[in-house]
Amino acid sequence: MRKNLYLLIVFVLATGCFNPFNPKEGKGVYPLPTEPEIVINNLVLAYSTKDLNGYIKCLDPDSFRFYFDDSEDSIREILERNWGIDSLSWGLAEEIISARNIFNNVDEINLELTGGRGIPIGDNKWVFIYNYSLNLIPTPAGINSIEGHARFILRKRPEDNLWYIMTWEDYAF
Repeated sequence: MRKNLYLLIVFVLATGCFNPFNPKEGKGVYPLPTEPEIVINNLVLAYSTKDLNGYIKCLDPDSFRFYFDDSEDSIREILERNWGIDSLSWGLAEEIISARNIFNNVDEINLELTGGRGIPIGDNKWVFIYNYSLNLIPTPAGINSIEGHARFILRKRPEDNLWYIMTWEDYAF
């Protein structure tokens, strides 16, 4: 399963990069994220409709970080060789490039988050943990399924009183 995620990254990287600062127009109707759960629902909608603008609006523009599970060192080599990234984590600009490549190179995306639990960690932060299943159609060669655990840390930004994902951690089963 973890190997399939690595193969997906290689597939996405091999298909070329696009301008991350010119996202596609919105495709979904997204409620304002006045509660943390709404952000998670908006994330699933944005992925399922391949809506880059909708996806970006789920991410904290000031502090977003994505982290791969470091239990599998082979991902570091793939990232460094193909993107010049020598880390298993990245910020918003790299995440936009990654999402754009995935959205532009498949016809359909099915993202399921199950078994979710949310825990408040203060007045303005929540942690959510889910099992996830990501299916891409057409399925890139060599990839059967992409599954794992996702841990999201959300925060309410004081600038607009809305919730955003500030951290997304991906763990292998």
